[in-house]
Amino acid sequence: MFARLRRFATVQNPVKSLFPKKPDGSKEKLHPAFYFVVGGIGATVIGVDLYHMYLNSLKLDHLTLEFHALPIEKITPITHDTKLYRIKAFGAEHPACSHVIIKDDSCQIARPYTAIVSNQHFFEILVKHYPNGSISQMLSKLNEGDTIQVRGPMPTFVYHPNVAEEVGMVAGGTGIAPMYQLIKRVLHDDQDKTKLTLLYCNKTKEDILLKRELDILAHNHPDRFQVYYALEQHGNDWKGFTGRVTDKMLSVLPSHDKAGVLVCGPDPY
Repeated sequence: MFARLRRFATVQNPVKSLFPKKPDGSKEKLHPAFYFVVGGIGATVIGVDLYHMYLNSLKLDHLTLEFHALPIEKITPITHDTKLYRIKAFGAEHPACSHVIIKDDSCQIARPYTAIVSNQHFFEILVKHYPNGSISQMLSKLNEGDTIQVRGPMPTFVYHPNVAEEVGMVAGGTGIAPMYQLIKRVLHDDQDKTKLTLLYCNKTKEDILLKRELDILAHNHPDRFQVYYALEQHGNDWKGFTGRVTDKMLSVLPSHDKAGVLVCGPDPY
């Protein structure tokens, strides 16, 4: 999800809310619960009235709103603490800026995940296994063929092509998932002329997820997509940014009035 973000905020003032305009010039209005959903969606499935208000405002069909038991078709280790889960789908390709909710019935905890690949047969999510992560620990104990409770896909927000001339992105760790989902949709739409710049931050080179895919997209669309990497721990051969996010790193992002910025990642993102 685009967590801890006020949608399309400028670099100079990242907490200022800017509402993108629709193609007809009118502004996209969000339900008041949007900010709750973006900032901390799916922390629990008990007593989250604002979240249900948001879902109701979207007028989604009942199949999307209900939880379904879906089988895990394939589990692929990506790094020492991250796995790729392929889950059987019952619908079509997930829309841009959308997510699914995965629930642990044993403790009634739920968490959102963004599909990096989706079609009518399956979708794939990246999961980093945190020692104290309720859902990630539940998933780590499952095997191929086991089922999980899934709801969605549902939009995090409605994306309109050409909503901004440029979009800057700051991602950390598995926060790359919603960015990658949107990047692919923008670049594969010939009618969408939006330019994208991504700053992707990780601890080590081995922690960089989807690097090959991102580099291919940047190579194939040099005039529309640029990606910059930052590492906290690195060798002498590293040529990207180093350390935590700084003003110098943020300077690569667009900052004019017709640009927006999306942020997603663990604290402090």
